Amino acid sequence: MNYYDWLLSRLYAGLLNFYPGRFRREFGSEMQAVFEQSLVEASGSGQVAVLFLRELRDWPKALLHAHLQERRLKHMAISFDEKPIKWWGVLAGMGLFLLPMIFELLGEISTNTLPVIFRVGLVVSILALILFAIFKGLSRWGLPVLGMVLGVLWMFVGLQFVGPWFVPWLERLVQGGRQAPPYIWQVIMDGVLWIPLLLISMAFVLIFLLLPPLRTLYRRVRNDWTLVSLTLYGAILFALFIDWDEYTQASIFISACYLFLALGVAGYLLSKTKATRIAWLLGGATLSMLTMAVGKFILVPLQDWPVWFQWHAPETERWFESLRSLSELGWILLVLMAPSVINLLPPAREPVVGIPDSPIVEKENSAVSVSPR
Repeated sequence: MNYYDWLLSRLYAGLLNFYPGRFRREFGSEMQAVFEQSLVEASGSGQVAVLFLRELRDWPKALLHAHLQERRLKHMAISFDEKPIKWWGVLAGMGLFLLPMIFELLGEISTNTLPVIFRVGLVVSILALILFAIFKGLSRWGLPVLGMVLGVLWMFVGLQFVGPWFVPWLERLVQGGRQAPPYIWQVIMDGVLWIPLLLISMAFVLIFLLLPPLRTLYRRVRNDWTLVSLTLYGAILFALFIDWDEYTQASIFISACYLFLALGVAGYLLSKTKATRIAWLLGGATLSMLTMAVGKFILVPLQDWPVWFQWHAPETERWFESLRSLSELGWILLVLMAPSVINLLPPAREPVVGIPDSPIVEKENSAVSVSPR
């Protein structure tokens, strides 16, 4: 290498100093070596000046690209950070379950005209919480809100769309269909809510993996699969709305169900490990559904369902409703634990901080002005 080539090599090394430190440590020496090799080859054809001017032309764009990638990596590191969540985040996460509890208790002590107002207030409050969670970028505390919305969409949109052919197919699959023992049929119908929610959530995880622009989300879920469980946990709230429909004198039990779910979220948000996080979710769901089972066993004989009781004895119905709650609890626990299979998926390759293509790299299948392949 003559003096002229050596001088250009030093200038090129000076240009590399403007790149982020992480980039220089990983790619700087390789880029410098490829450039010096290209200088030797260009010297034989008299194209040294053309080579260096081309690199100088591409340098500003490459530099900007590298710094933007560096910012993305720093943002990703923040996403994986396990710093303690702020107190308002814990309260916001609990809010999805505490708001219905508060309105349930207020409705019980109010006059006959106020419950309607309370229901409207509950809907407005939950919608406001959903918008706030979206505005904050769906941090951990906002994921149960997403799960509740997913449950509503599946029950009132997805199931209505596939129900006309899915339910008859299910009846043919199960021997006797609706004539099968009521407990067995109810177990199957509980799965019609929870299994599709699990499959939809896992489908989103695979989409995150397959689409490069969404790989950051995949890395986040792959790093902590309990985030999917936390999302599905929010659908329990919607299930409670359905399960307690038409029950009277149930405010204490309903409120206790909401409270246990809220405590489960609080414990999750304050925990540091995946084991303790999933334990809090399983514990909150279990206490909530056991409370519902006990509450229904006590309350069914007190209900005013004259038409229904003409078909079913109250004693039979109270056992059926209680065991139905335990059946749903089994599905919930299965669905909350199932996302652990995400650990079996391949880790997504970390994004490479690089710079745009340069003609130099084509001979080396490497990068001088591009990130290495």
